[in-house]
Amino acid sequence: MLTREISKRRPDALQVDPPHARMLGARGVRLAQQGQLASAERLLREALKLAPGMADLHNNLGMILHGLRRTDEAIAAYRTALAIRPEYIVALNNLGMSLAALNHHAEAITCYYDALGIKPAYPEALNNLGSSLHALGRCSEAVERFQKALALRPDFVEARINLGHALAALGRPEAAIRSYETALIVQPADAALLISLAAVSRDAGRNNRAVHHYRKAIAIQPNLAAAHAGLGSALLETGRIAEAHVCFERAIELEPRCPSHFLSLVHTKRMTPDNPHFNALSALANDMLSLSEVERVDLHFAWAKALSDVGQNHRSFEHLLAGNALKRRTVVYDEPAATARLDRISTVFTAELMRDRAGCGDPSAVPIFIIGMPRSGSTLVEQILASHPAVVGLGETRAFAQSARDAGLFTPLVPFPDSVPNWTDQQLHELAGHYLGRLSAATKERGGGAPPERIVNKMLVNFQYVGLIRMTFPNARIVHMQRNAVDTCLSCFSIQFKDLPFTYDLGELGRRYAAYTRLMAHWKSVLLPCDTMLDVQYENLVKNFETEARRIVEYCGLDWDDRCLRFHETVRVVRTASVVQVRQPIYKNALQRWRPSAEALWLLLDGLGPSANNGHIIAPM
Repeated sequence: MLTREISKRRPDALQVDPPHARMLGARGVRLAQQGQLASAERLLREALKLAPGMADLHNNLGMILHGLRRTDEAIAAYRTALAIRPEYIVALNNLGMSLAALNHHAEAITCYYDALGIKPAYPEALNNLGSSLHALGRCSEAVERFQKALALRPDFVEARINLGHALAALGRPEAAIRSYETALIVQPADAALLISLAAVSRDAGRNNRAVHHYRKAIAIQPNLAAAHAGLGSALLETGRIAEAHVCFERAIELEPRCPSHFLSLVHTKRMTPDNPHFNALSALANDMLSLSEVERVDLHFAWAKALSDVGQNHRSFEHLLAGNALKRRTVVYDEPAATARLDRISTVFTAELMRDRAGCGDPSAVPIFIIGMPRSGSTLVEQILASHPAVVGLGETRAFAQSARDAGLFTPLVPFPDSVPNWTDQQLHELAGHYLGRLSAATKERGGGAPPERIVNKMLVNFQYVGLIRMTFPNARIVHMQRNAVDTCLSCFSIQFKDLPFTYDLGELGRRYAAYTRLMAHWKSVLLPCDTMLDVQYENLVKNFETEARRIVEYCGLDWDDRCLRFHETVRVVRTASVVQVRQPIYKNALQRWRPSAEALWLLLDGLGPSANNGHIIAPM
């Protein structure tokens, strides 16, 4: 924040000619506001020669240097201003902003707290504090700060937008939409805001609205690559693959050195050696060191997919190894804690507990849960069921865990699973009510019509809640997808997931699969009756499609409908890595997945342990 009025307080021995310095400083501020930063810097430095003890001049020079992206020099200028005037809250706030620009968010937070300690009602510092908290993943705290800033300044559009970002990060898309839409009233031609609104609309299942917002952003800024890429993703999720491909090509045209656009493109069409995008990817791969680490990760995954398409499998796997290794360095994953949590579930959900709680929950038969490991064929099963006129598929929704929190059952003081034995039947009914309410709201959001007989939740990690699901909904259907262990893990390893940190290291991936296998074996030993969950083997589904599809539909308590065989014709939003595959008739290519040698996979095989024996494994293809 530039200080418009140069302070006349506290004459200082170092202030040789304060009036002239103030005049030069004021002219510098005006030039800076006009975008003439280089000229503004010269005037501020002249002013400081005349009055080196004026804190305002140092603060304003810092702002100009920050604008010139000379952030280290800006930080030095702010520190000088604060040495002269320690309680200068504007300089504290500005110093925090420059530190945040260098990703020194912990130091920035200290500056904001110091400023707020002097002036608690300081909306700019609250907003900046929220931004740094968000950057550190402390999104709930960030939301609180943005809300405080808005309580002080309801027209603070930047804080309103930042609140939307934090709410979106917390998985609260509806609240984020409201925040963005409020900001859009003030800034209707803000293309970046429209892109954020479009992205969170996709998260809320409003793909038609997302497409509208992306197109509006493009109308405002036709050469905005992010808008074309976002539009492509929204179109892809509704099966408009050819249109999506064109959007990604346009994004590449606008930003030819942006690997994320190539990563989107390669999943819409099989690459060939004569494809110009294949050659462009090759050129980028040969210039890898010129890219940032994030860009290199995207490029490794994109180039691996392209190389696999043209049969260069060994080179493809080398890039997957490199891309995953880079990605693993950027994610936080406490493997011992994650594994211990899964194993702890088995000790809490005993056969005795399941017997005691049998039939205590809500009798609704509406919920269907598809569980398992990623890349196990779950999207195909959901698409089969969602093609039935009595079924709605909601994709991967965190509604069950969120409903447990709504009911006050998942708390930091007594977390899941240790809190479960103390829950009352009433609490289970509250959980059921919250969940059914969320399903109903999400279904209405996706279109009207009569309430469906069944609603599918394909959040695969719900495998850890199978016992709780059965206690809450005794009549719910649980479909457990299984696939060859190595094929599943290699498929996970080939995808850059946003929220699955265990997929970037072969050893961690294998051990996660083994922990999942142990827990699923436990559920089968304690659930009553023993056939309460349906196991579906992906390989059998592909080889004997109609037989298996009929078995799934029958298990879900539905009459057969031939539309389930034409699942690829069903128009609905699909937001998984299988978005393209489920738009095609059943195919068996995935059953012949190329595998590296056992030597190359020893970390994975060692991690899998006995779990590796659930399919045909070792021989490379």
